[in-house]
Amino acid sequence: MTSVSQAVAEALMGDPVLRQRIARRVVNYRRLARVLQPAVSRVLGREVPVDTIKVALLGYSRTVGEERGVRREVLEVLARSSVELRTDVTIVIVRSAALSYLPRLLSGARFVAIMQSALAATLVLDHATAEELLKEASEGTS
Repeated sequence: MTSVSQAVAEALMGDPVLRQRIARRVVNYRRLARVLQPAVSRVLGREVPVDTIKVALLGYSRTVGEERGVRREVLEVLARSSVELRTDVTIVIVRSAALSYLPRLLSGARFVAIMQSALAATLVLDHATAEELLKEASEGTS
């Protein structure tokens, strides 16, 4: 069974502009409740009073306000971050035992990123280094 609060939240999920207005408290809750009433009533299968929807909207506005605090923290982390776009890279997944090839090959690499687990390692390498690694690995198995 869906509650009025859940139906209101569902109705607002698809409208990020409206969510932002609610988060900033720049909205007429009663008027918005009247607009949402047909959709909420349809979802619940019964007529829902405007005042009930308004109360649900006020509750929703508090949760959106809490989300803004979390978003602010995320934005602060992003503000201190940097993004680097790389082209001509190759992703290679190898058994961890195969990492013995790496020290010699990686000394001249243009780009290297390694993520390792107990069984495998994911290597993000510049294309030339990846080709060299794959050539050496295939020669080692021949």
